[in-house]
Amino acid sequence: MSDDRATAITFSDEQRLLLEQSERFARNRSGFESVRKRIAAKDDIDRSIWQDIVAMGWANLLVPVAYGGSGLRVDALVPIVESAGRHLLASPLISTALATQLLVDAGSRGQKEMWLPQVGSGSVATTALCEPGGSWALTEPRLQAQCSNGIVRLSGTKIHVRDAKEAQFLIVSAMLDGQPALVVVERAYLRENSLRSQIVLDETQRCYTVSFEEVEVPATMVLDGGDVVEALCALERTGELLFSAEMAGGLGGALALLVNHLTTREAFGGPIGRFQALKHATVDILLDFEAARSLVYGAGTTIASSPGKAASEIATRMAKAHTSDAFVHACDRTIQFHGGLGFTYECNAQLFLRRAMWSQAVFGSAKYHRQKLAPLLLS
Repeated sequence: MSDDRATAITFSDEQRLLLEQSERFARNRSGFESVRKRIAAKDDIDRSIWQDIVAMGWANLLVPVAYGGSGLRVDALVPIVESAGRHLLASPLISTALATQLLVDAGSRGQKEMWLPQVGSGSVATTALCEPGGSWALTEPRLQAQCSNGIVRLSGTKIHVRDAKEAQFLIVSAMLDGQPALVVVERAYLRENSLRSQIVLDETQRCYTVSFEEVEVPATMVLDGGDVVEALCALERTGELLFSAEMAGGLGGALALLVNHLTTREAFGGPIGRFQALKHATVDILLDFEAARSLVYGAGTTIASSPGKAASEIATRMAKAHTSDAFVHACDRTIQFHGGLGFTYECNAQLFLRRAMWSQAVFGSAKYHRQKLAPLLLS
């Protein structure tokens, strides 16, 4: 890698405080018993947790100061998301953050004034980007939009839309006049039975298939304040970063669960962690965890310092590729080392494995990112 791609990792006092605060919050509010209750709950989100997140200002971090927010960069969210991942805390924070970034990058001043203050006051928002077929080519949506007489009519379906039932508005990617566009669809504009719940491997997630057939919204809902292609490319980097941070945290959580088991489970007169077959494999997981955190915080620093699109893309794709594989591997070993108990639903290790297998596919698998990285690194 050439020198102009190298970026020194920075960790500000602000990030350190956010990490301490978010770690304490997630640990207190999302123990394993709470996670299992959340899975069984009928409500899609825990309102008390979300209200606390809003009260601490985390939902407002990416909103510019001019619209009542903190005006921070996306790297400020990394320690919060990492802590949430470590304790499997489920909330619409990432969904809302991604929608916020699209509004900031592609919305006009009037559109920002309309929707960004809603985010700061606690409204849930989400993005509808993924379509049947599973492509992560965000700049090539197949959902169609037609504009006539000041009305935009949508036609198509989006899948894996997180927190759609609770969202006050969704930002939908579509093709309008042969060009990618972003359309804000408030919940009131969705037709009856537009949402269909999806069963996904990670039971802490609430995902939906959303039909936009014959959904009509005013033309003023089309974001027209910035380059949509650039906004979608930037969103891809942010999505890769935040899900990598969540997976790095989850990897740390799985490692902590494993170490606790190895140091408390006894066999042949002592803890099983003293056996090399288990000890050395656990150290390998620790090394993967440290590498994951370095890649994640390095990617956050790279995006925040804006050295160029290529450098940011390399950094986030490397983080996503590594954390995707490392998290799944750590969970696999954790289940194996728990013995027969590890293969039961009662064992908490499976909660991490479900999160790992879900997260590795969101914003592209490790294989997908390595295919994208090859020309960037070798050309």
